[in-house]
Amino acid sequence: TAGGGNDVLLFNTGDADTQNVASGNFELVNSFSTANDTIDLQVAPLLHGVDSISGVTLGGVGGGSLTIDAAGKVTATAGGGAGMISLSEMVNAVNTLVSGNGEIGFFELPDGNTYVFQQNGASANDTLICLSGVTSIVDFVTTHPGDANTLFIK
Repeated sequence: TAGGGNDVLLFNTGDADTQNVASGNFELVNSFSTANDTIDLQVAPLLHGVDSISGVTLGGVGGGSLTIDAAGKVTATAGGGAGMISLSEMVNAVNTLVSGNGEIGFFELPDGNTYVFQQNGASANDTLICLSGVTSIVDFVTTHPGDANTLFIK
């Protein structure tokens, strides 16, 4: 839980691996402030760059697609007849898109939360962070003088 000041939240590689995301294995951060708080990752965060994939399963149906913008925001489009996209489906799809060591992406789900994903090789080393109640993030800032591992979320 972030407090009322300028909090730096430290996450080590594999703290919240994505192997068991369906059973709720992720870091939950309450009271995160995009104006004051930062995330410090053990592996320096890298932006993937503009990209897209298709043919992923979202909402229980194949034929979905993902796009990632230059700022790291991942947007999903489910295939026809799809239901609600689950967190585990989204993480599996993002893991396919954001595939380089240290690469990050973030996405929102209808649960009112933003999820930050960092690829760190094997899924046992990946990191998934839920920013509870945080929506409308527009950008990551991955570089800051003096600390290459800090992620500023705007």
